[in-house]
Amino acid sequence: MIILFNLLILIVCVVIFYNIKAGFLLALILKILVPSVVRLQFGPINLAINDVITIALSISYVFHMNKIHAVMPSNLKKYFCIYICSIPILIVCSTAFVPYSFQVSSFLKDFLFQMILFIVLGYYVLAVSNIRFVINVLCVISIFAGLYGIFSYVVGNNVYVGSLNLLYGSEDVFAYFMDEERGGLQGRTYGTMGHPLAWGQYWNLFISIVWFLKTYIKKYVFILVFIIGLVNIILCGSRTAIVTLGVFLIFVLLHYGWKRLLIILPSIYLGMILCLSIVPHTSKNAGIIQYVESGIFFWDSSYSEKAGIAGSDKHMRERQLVKSIEVMKKNPIGGIGYNYQYYVLQSNRFVTDGLFGLESIIFKLLVEQGIMGFIVFFYTYNLLFRFSTALYRDKRKRMLLYGYFASFLTSICFTGIQGASYSYFMIFLFLILLNTNKNDSKNNSLLLVK
Repeated sequence: MIILFNLLILIVCVVIFYNIKAGFLLALILKILVPSVVRLQFGPINLAINDVITIALSISYVFHMNKIHAVMPSNLKKYFCIYICSIPILIVCSTAFVPYSFQVSSFLKDFLFQMILFIVLGYYVLAVSNIRFVINVLCVISIFAGLYGIFSYVVGNNVYVGSLNLLYGSEDVFAYFMDEERGGLQGRTYGTMGHPLAWGQYWNLFISIVWFLKTYIKKYVFILVFIIGLVNIILCGSRTAIVTLGVFLIFVLLHYGWKRLLIILPSIYLGMILCLSIVPHTSKNAGIIQYVESGIFFWDSSYSEKAGIAGSDKHMRERQLVKSIEVMKKNPIGGIGYNYQYYVLQSNRFVTDGLFGLESIIFKLLVEQGIMGFIVFFYTYNLLFRFSTALYRDKRKRMLLYGYFASFLTSICFTGIQGASYSYFMIFLFLILLNTNKNDSKNNSLLLVK
């Protein structure tokens, strides 16, 4: 089986060298379908699939750059420069609790190489790609991935991810989610990814992108993506994923006008409450009803307690905030060290009592990078938001973009950045940016110009 995956990776690399546009699309497909545990193992070579793909894209881009006539706007360059340059400064200002060697290697490999380089390369490649073809292929792939997510939930076993972990000698540390009971849900799906939160975050991002670019997509494909995505968001067992989708849908209604929002949203909310009140409460449906209530009344932790949802309640978040501030006080300016959370896991230590895995980008920033890191992140996030929204004069189009940023911010504030979600966020955002300038209406190839 390893030989087959080795062959698959090598074939993708060949395609990347031959046709970088087709190769990058294949790279996106692999990020959706293939867990990061998969590696290229050939003799002395033992590289993670994401590393191999990024190396191949970098080499291919050098040979094809004369054919890619795209320019990155100065505002977007400003975003990258500030965000990238801030990390080394924060590392210098951090404590030595996390060894500086670990912080620097994490910055170079995890941040600069695996994420930023991939994103920037993707930006230039997508600028000369057929946007209609790209988004439709991603829709089809996501539909199949979503169907598998539903299938794995029904059978109560993620055979695919579990087998790959076994194959590559890695422990499937999140397999217990398939047996975790939350309200009326028996188990939590995580599809082709390693964690239910990452799975829910991905589908929220993808649904928002598909909604933004739905003029490029067949109506039935759009409906399928939305329905399958909605089911997977529910089955991942994350109330934050449901709330995040709700945030985006509010802006969708605003996209169609304030009157619709004022009529439809209260009607839906009151309708759900009414349904809950009239549906007979039996031993069979009690769990499901309690789970739905915990989502509707997400601010009240008593509903999550009734539903048997441990962990991610309001009280835990409050404890995490208090503990994060307490830890941050050790070095309020630069934090206790970049990528502290991963260092703790790698060194087989337990996360500081009370932090509970730093389940919010706010807690993670305060602990790892202090006040400086907190300010830099949200400043650059605002830069990206302002730059993106300024590209659209159409208020209705802007409203969807507002929803995109608001929903993603909601997600990372309540659950943190999960897995490769941030990379997806950036890539899909560039798809939106590319949609603004159509220099070739015949083939829908989109070029960014100064």
